[in-house]
Amino acid sequence: MSIKYSNTNFFSQIIYLSKFWQIWFYPAYYDFKILYSRTYLGSLYSIISKLISITAISLLWSYILKQEFRDFFPYLLFGMLIWFYITGTLQNSVYSLNKNALLLNCFQFPILTMFFRISFLTLINVLQFLPIFILTYIFLIDTNFLYIIFFFIGIILLIISVTLLSTLIGIISSLYRDTGHIINSILGIATMITPLYWKKEMLGKYENLVYLNPFTYYLEISRDVILYSKLNYISFLMVIVMILIKIIILHLLFKYKAKKILFIL
Repeated sequence: MSIKYSNTNFFSQIIYLSKFWQIWFYPAYYDFKILYSRTYLGSLYSIISKLISITAISLLWSYILKQEFRDFFPYLLFGMLIWFYITGTLQNSVYSLNKNALLLNCFQFPILTMFFRISFLTLINVLQFLPIFILTYIFLIDTNFLYIIFFFIGIILLIISVTLLSTLIGIISSLYRDTGHIINSILGIATMITPLYWKKEMLGKYENLVYLNPFTYYLEISRDVILYSKLNYISFLMVIVMILIKIIILHLLFKYKAKKILFIL
């Protein structure tokens, strides 16, 4: 029995792309290969340059904040890798529908294909750092197996939430072209107000203000779990709530705006 989808039905597209995962998996993989084609070092250059930057920032900020480098380096490394995935996925989703109008209108690809492809491509880029992640975990981090399981649960929730958010941004930016500039501005500000280079405890009695920033929850369900063997159930719950809210909004957008989006591309 064949599986069909409708561009006005969000859930039918999810089912379709889960069944035929090849239509977003392989294009993302080939995008990654093309990205580093005709280079001698390939992706190694990206790994080395980012690692040097993170190490330099760790040395500087650990000195300024009077933190042990051994503690601050994995904190910054894991936080920045997660941040690379979040910002890369969100920034690339802007105008992605407009750039792929031919695939959507002529070849009848599901709208969600573009955002699954972007999310997976960004994930591949981050996974380049997996050997460094493993070495850092072995030599600098001490945690038990239970928290490793919760870490992977947190990463799955993070990927789902960010992919849905990128879809929402991509759809809105196809309708309103100013969205891209707004998103870049927000992400620039978020880099400073999200606890990446600093810890919330440094705010003293105001530390709970960080939870007004939704990106904080993403870090607490992933980085903080693996680094500090600490589970913040509220953060997990908030990410799940954000996922549900985005699903409802996307369902309504697909139902009432999908035809208009395809028409104006």
